[in-house]
Amino acid sequence: MKKFGAGIEHVDFDKPHETAQTINQFVKENTMGKIPSAVTPDSFGDETSVFLVNAISFKAKWCNRFRSFLTKSGEFHISKTDTAQVQFMENRSYFNYAVLDELNATALQMDYEESYLSFVVILLNTRVGLYELESRLKNYDLSKVTDQMTYKLVDVKLPRFKYECKMGMNEMFKRDDANLWGMLDPLIIGPPLFISNVIHKAVIEIDEDGTVAAAITGF
Repeated sequence: MKKFGAGIEHVDFDKPHETAQTINQFVKENTMGKIPSAVTPDSFGDETSVFLVNAISFKAKWCNRFRSFLTKSGEFHISKTDTAQVQFMENRSYFNYAVLDELNATALQMDYEESYLSFVVILLNTRVGLYELESRLKNYDLSKVTDQMTYKLVDVKLPRFKYECKMGMNEMFKRDDANLWGMLDPLIIGPPLFISNVIHKAVIEIDEDGTVAAAITGF
């Protein structure tokens, strides 16, 4: 627990409403309120013995911030024929930039203030072909993207957006296949432990000032 900075809290799974409230309060506090809840009372059953949850958050400002008065509405291509009206941020400044001929795309690196992290955008040169690009990136060494970059003056036009995703996985391990004996004393908990449900939520928000992101995973 010391190695991972983790804590342990005793809860009563026979009181699912109180347990859900305790977990959701932890999630809300550790994601700066971006993810207000992760579980419901129905998340726990009669055989629930342990619930593992981690939560992270990130907030940083751009080194080269966008000026709000330059943001204006424009068309964003969402398919070969369809568009959507979104708010485009604009900035003309020096960034790391690369032309990726092998991916038929360009790449831009936007640094954050007082951070070793950065935001990298890979943009297709054509209106269609996103799925093909995603497939090629699965086995692509992303360091090759930044290695090709040069520092130059770039006109950036980026949509302001907020994206949320939620995923779940049931029956990750079947009871007879799980090997989690080392977690708890089997003489105390009775039947063997196995993972019955996995919950994941993530959110990222991009605006003129920077980036706010948060994620939680529960087992």
